Amino acid sequence: MKKKFASILILNLLLINGSPLDAQPLSREALSACPIFTSIKDIEQNPEQVYRLHLKRFRGDSLPEQVLRCSHLQELTVKHARLQVLNHDIDRLSFLQYINLEHNYLVQLPVSVCHLKYLKTLIISRNMLSSLPDDIGEMIALETIEAWDNPLYQLPDAISLLSTSLQLIDLRQIGFRKSEIERIEQQLPHTQILYSNICECKNGRE
Repeated sequence: MKKKFASILILNLLLINGSPLDAQPLSREALSACPIFTSIKDIEQNPEQVYRLHLKRFRGDSLPEQVLRCSHLQELTVKHARLQVLNHDIDRLSFLQYINLEHNYLVQLPVSVCHLKYLKTLIISRNMLSSLPDDIGEMIALETIEAWDNPLYQLPDAISLLSTSLQLIDLRQIGFRKSEIERIEQQLPHTQILYSNICECKNGRE
């Protein structure tokens, strides 16, 4: 009962004359206090009141339109959902600070993800990504990328534009060659880079 009351109180604080505050994303503390929605059905009636969405038991090739209508969404988690495509208009969710798309079937990310100017955390581990968008340098708020267990053997040149802001990139369970790791270290000299092994193969990857 206390938890329900707290959630209602938070939503009331986020509203002024019935309209959500949308000038800036919430602080981490304020966001963590917001209720977490877990199903499409829960968000359909009042999408403008959804700040955190962790979809459970969702299966689909891409995000449903109901998610993209949550214009104030700031935290999105869709894991183990069999996503094959991240919607090209994902930037409609312009206040996103956190995305977790772990363990799906994504083979690429749309350029529009680079337009999420408030995004701090991008989790794309255990997909099938062989590259990141060339415009990733536009993501000036990005602090963390978790991309382990993808065939992601090189990063775009533009990622060097994040060399002072990106704090961590997790590239474990990827069979890098030594030269590839050296290049990534040159691109991100101030970033903590996690990797687990070096592949010595020259003509292919075993």
